[in-house]
Amino acid sequence: HNWGIRHKILLLALLPSIAVSLLLGSYLSFTRIDDLREFIHERGSATSQQLAAICQYALRTNNLPLLRAVAAAALEEKGIRVVSIFDADGKRIVHAGPQMLPTYDATSPLRDRFSERETADSIRFSMPVMDEALVSDTVFFPQPQQARIAPLGWIEVEYSFSAFSLKKYKTYLTSSALILLALSITIVVALRTSQHLVDGVKKINEVVGRIRAGDFDARLQPQFDGELRQLANAVNDMGSAIKSSFDEMQHSVEQTTSDLRETLETIEI
Repeated sequence: HNWGIRHKILLLALLPSIAVSLLLGSYLSFTRIDDLREFIHERGSATSQQLAAICQYALRTNNLPLLRAVAAAALEEKGIRVVSIFDADGKRIVHAGPQMLPTYDATSPLRDRFSERETADSIRFSMPVMDEALVSDTVFFPQPQQARIAPLGWIEVEYSFSAFSLKKYKTYLTSSALILLALSITIVVALRTSQHLVDGVKKINEVVGRIRAGDFDARLQPQFDGELRQLANAVNDMGSAIKSSFDEMQHSVEQTTSDLRETLETIEI
């Protein structure tokens, strides 16, 4: 392509900047999104463990009003969409919130261990409620009691990803703004640099054209830097050399003309 200096400088400046900005912005965005997902997993796991501990006594005593109050209170936490509580037979005895979204894994959760399953817009945590010794038991029954192996039931907590969508979009917006800022700074610097070079080349070309037209006194002012200064000095030296040669040639022509005139006068005499 027959591109000028400005276009080549912009191309050389923008291509690496765009590549680095996109790679860095994408890396930071995806890292931030992964951190948010990890935060949801940790928060859901901690919340499930807390609810399981709270529901232990209520499931042992089959206290449904207390279980409903616990489930309703859990919905107040940001991100929790649904809470369901099941008894040892797998029957859902308490449900708070809308219907749970279908998970990618259609199998039922393991009743004796913690598990998590994802849906299109949420993640569901399942936590068994084990029958462990309570503080009140140790008071009234000082002898150590063996914890039952079978769980009293389990709870399911569904966290919605939409609750954290604002943070995700904010991350995308911040990354895009940083990329645009970096590209804008690069474009401004590249334009100023290319404009400086283009203006210098235009002035040098103008002086060379004047010298070619016969203005041997045309010179470039010492306002350039680096290689342009060297080029300007070379053009000035070339102009001085051409003027010196032209002056010598003109002097030689005048001297030859004067000698020829004297010779002709001598012959006429």
